[in-house]
Amino acid sequence: MTLTLRDWASGSSPLHRMDARWKLLALMSVAVSVVWSENWAMAALACGGSLCWLRYVGVTWAWLVSRLGGVGGFLIALALVLPLTVPGQPDQGWTWGPIWISYRGVELAVLITLRTLTVACVALLLLTTTPLEQLTRGLLGLGIPRIVVQLLSMSVRYVYVLGTELKRLRIALRTRGYRQSVTRYSYQTTACVIGSLVVRSQERAERIAQAMYCRGFSGEWRLLPVATQHTRDAAMALVMVLSLVLLPWIIAVSYQRL
Repeated sequence: MTLTLRDWASGSSPLHRMDARWKLLALMSVAVSVVWSENWAMAALACGGSLCWLRYVGVTWAWLVSRLGGVGGFLIALALVLPLTVPGQPDQGWTWGPIWISYRGVELAVLITLRTLTVACVALLLLTTTPLEQLTRGLLGLGIPRIVVQLLSMSVRYVYVLGTELKRLRIALRTRGYRQSVTRYSYQTTACVIGSLVVRSQERAERIAQAMYCRGFSGEWRLLPVATQHTRDAAMALVMVLSLVLLPWIIAVSYQRL
């Protein structure tokens, strides 16, 4: 069975019990602050802090590495290209034969890598501690348009259904002796699989819409009010911002002054 984000959104830590609105505000503030920062030391400390928060809520290192693998591949390519392409003066780089490596390019590569990893960890922290229904309430509570929230919720709910459907199609192909290769026949088969998946997705969407209308859906979700403890949630949000933004910034500035 494939481990999904939903398997981790039902814990009992204080972050799991936190109001989604405060959690969204805190983590969005952290992400914006890190992206706007030009200090790589602050970005590094914020990245380390976000990893500590993920471990605090119970995420394992193996699961975390598997989720950050795709982002890591892109960052490796970026880190290899930037030092070779960023312009600069001859004395602002390092020469090795015909290759010239820019110090500024290395700095930008490190900064962008740390920023991206921090934002990815913050996003995982939100998704692994917030069930879908709480995330929906939080987005609506922050004034996000209802149509946007509904589309996001439906996409998250049924992306796993489409993945399961694609898995069944692949199993059916393999049981009939099909193996993927770089041939015209493989490309035609892949196109047929994609077309079949689109048709099945449309049919399933029509059935889901009919089922929702039969249950009285009129285009707007009706949600029950949720009791929250604003003082505790606000304090938790403040702790997150302090540990991921303010404290890294103070340490980075103090280090630069030494």
